[in-house]
Amino acid sequence: MTPAPACWQPGYDIDYWDESSLGCSGLNPVVQAASAQLLADGDEPLLVLHGDLPLLTAADISAVLRCQRQLAGLVIACDLAGTGTNLLAFTRDSVPQFRFGVDSCAMTSGISAQHWCAGASSATIGYRTGCG
Repeated sequence: MTPAPACWQPGYDIDYWDESSLGCSGLNPVVQAASAQLLADGDEPLLVLHGDLPLLTAADISAVLRCQRQLAGLVIACDLAGTGTNLLAFTRDSVPQFRFGVDSCAMTSGISAQHWCAGASSATIGYRTGCG
């Protein structure tokens, strides 16, 4: 890990990896490699979410993490259209194959095996156990 950019430093203890240090490029491979590295270090559960979710609240994130703990599987928050993926929560036993892009929610969740968990106010949350 390298030190975080100066704009992130004040008040935060943040580190990051350059794409080049992960040996890959592009959103999906980079998130996959970074997740593998974090999980190898024992950091779990992991929460991957887009930074442009202005309606997401602390209560929503708490509900996602609570749902992930209760169900011990992959939690997926789809976009309002139900096709894109805005958020994923998982542990080493439920790491998804990242597929951000067109129809990512269905591609990530394996729609036939999907179940639903209630608890967040601004997103529909789904989970699938035993993914890998």
